[in-house]
Amino acid sequence: MFYIGIDPGSNGAISIIDEYGSFVAVHDMPMRWLIERKKPQKKSKFLADGVTPRKKTKIKQDTRKVVDGKALFEILSVYSSLDVLCAMEFVSSKTGQGVKSMFSFGESVGCVKGVLESAGIKYRLVSSAAWQGHFQLTGGDKDSHKQRIMDKCRSMYPDVNYFGSRGGLKDGRSDAILISRYYFEAGDNAIFVA
Repeated sequence: MFYIGIDPGSNGAISIIDEYGSFVAVHDMPMRWLIERKKPQKKSKFLADGVTPRKKTKIKQDTRKVVDGKALFEILSVYSSLDVLCAMEFVSSKTGQGVKSMFSFGESVGCVKGVLESAGIKYRLVSSAAWQGHFQLTGGDKDSHKQRIMDKCRSMYPDVNYFGSRGGLKDGRSDAILISRYYFEAGDNAIFVA
């Protein structure tokens, strides 16, 4: 039996613990660059004075990162034939968030759900209030809240690396680990959205 916890989104992660609550693995959400080429604008070969030639203009690219569905499938398909319980954080829009960012986030969540379905892994949605409440981690400002989540996670799994290559906190890792741990501890009493 394995418990998979997923914090969706570009800074999220996937964690796996076993039937004894022991840490198995944590993976940052795999991302890839999506490149959309824009047509270059035609410009005159000369400046306004008509004498000096202009430099060649490069094609501008609109780049953004999206969830790499293929890489995510490779991570999750290992567990598709095993006995797993999977919980993914239920997310919704919040007041003040931009339309473009929320659409992009929703796209990421949809990709994760599609990969889970393709891998044959059934999942449940858990609210952040449910898993954070279980570990008594509600309230506080954003930075101290993330720190308390990481500290709680580190108290259970001290050998896990919670920081990226540049030293910044990868809070998606601690969130995903505690989501899987919540499912492990709460079992049938876990509160799910769907």
